[in-house]
Amino acid sequence: MNLLEIARTLGSPVMVRNYLSKFGTTPAKATKEFLRLVRESFNIYPQIKIPTLIVQGRRDHLVRAKSAAYLQRTIPSGSKRVLMVERSGHMLCHGEHSGQMMNEVLQFMRTSGRAGLN
Repeated sequence: MNLLEIARTLGSPVMVRNYLSKFGTTPAKATKEFLRLVRESFNIYPQIKIPTLIVQGRRDHLVRAKSAAYLQRTIPSGSKRVLMVERSGHMLCHGEHSGQMMNEVLQFMRTSGRAGLN
């Protein structure tokens, strides 16, 4: 967790309301399964050989930006790239630069030769 971004987020009444609305509504079983998935993922990263785009929000309050560097070091794919979205948080697809980010994802898919997109 990114404590600096959590503190910044808690300064926003909208974000505090959002957190409180989710507190107690996410089933414990779902949280347990998510944590299991995260643990198991660490074993899979060293096996990834396909082109990989790692997208990370610099202001993410849940996932530290250094996680992208970890993935870049750990994934052995010969074709990988980190896209650090400077002014975005955890919900990259809903940030102010979501259109630009989506265009970069599409461009990566086109140039990686795996998606069949033209």
